[in-house]
Amino acid sequence: MLDTISHIDNLPLTPVVPSLATKRDSFKMAVLGMGGTFTIMEEGQTLAFQQHLFSIRKTFIDLNALPGINASFIPITPPRPQLTDVLASLCQTLVNEVDLEIIVHDLVAFTPDDAPWAHDPLSPSSAPHRTGGAFDAFITGLTEAEIDLKATAAGLHRPNPATEPFHFEP
Repeated sequence: MLDTISHIDNLPLTPVVPSLATKRDSFKMAVLGMGGTFTIMEEGQTLAFQQHLFSIRKTFIDLNALPGINASFIPITPPRPQLTDVLASLCQTLVNEVDLEIIVHDLVAFTPDDAPWAHDPLSPSSAPHRTGGAFDAFITGLTEAEIDLKATAAGLHRPNPATEPFHFEP
């Protein structure tokens, strides 16, 4: 486990490829047309940024496994994960750093049950973000089935809907 989390920005941004931008925009219009909301969370990601996200996720999971440190979700939209060091242990500074990075990067939906490999720079599933071939979007107001139906109609799919429900690819 890391002793500290150093902040990294996602620069320079990798734009999505034009064909994906067209599909994304079509998907967004379909979601909005059904009364839903559609917020882009991430598009292109640099390798350094993916390594940073992975270290945040891994450290969150490792800290949550320690006695006296608890994970919860702040009830906002979308729900945001947060750690609490109930014992004010020696890990308090690291807990605070992880919680701050979660806020700064608007990270959602990762708990120890989530995909611990997500954003692992060595995972083939992470490559589409680096090449402009994927985006993450937070969608509300539609059922999962409606989201998948509209995504499919736009030429998109979610490769791992159970663990990365926000991740879309052609």
